[in-house]
Order: sequence, then structure tokens, then C-alpha cells
Amino acid sequence: MNWVAPPSPAMAVLLWAQRRQIGCCLLLQAAFLGTGMALEGRLSPAPPPCAPPLARSAE
Repeated sequence: MNWVAPPSPAMAVLLWAQRRQIGCCLLLQAAFLGTGMALEGRLSPAPPPCAPPLARSAE
């Protein structure tokens, strides 16, 4: 059976720092996505389902 030594405390600190950076990045991406979706909904709302179909040009 292979035995692996536990990581050093310095390595553990570096790993947690990297995880924290990734977590912050994901939170920022989620915030930007939510803001973009909210702005899209306000600036260009979809027509209501009961609206008449859009007119199309004859070909």
C-alpha cells in the first residue's frame, strides 16, 4: 500500500487561497449574468403570449 505524506500547511493555505479566488470569480460571473438578464428583460421585453403575430413581408 502506498502511503502519501499529508500536504504542508503552506500548500494548504495556497490551495484555499486559490479556491477562494475561484469562488469570487464564480460569484462575479453570476452577478454579471443576472444583471445582464434583468437589463435584457427591461430593455427589450418579449411580446405577451396573446399578442397577434408579427406582420411578414410577402415573398
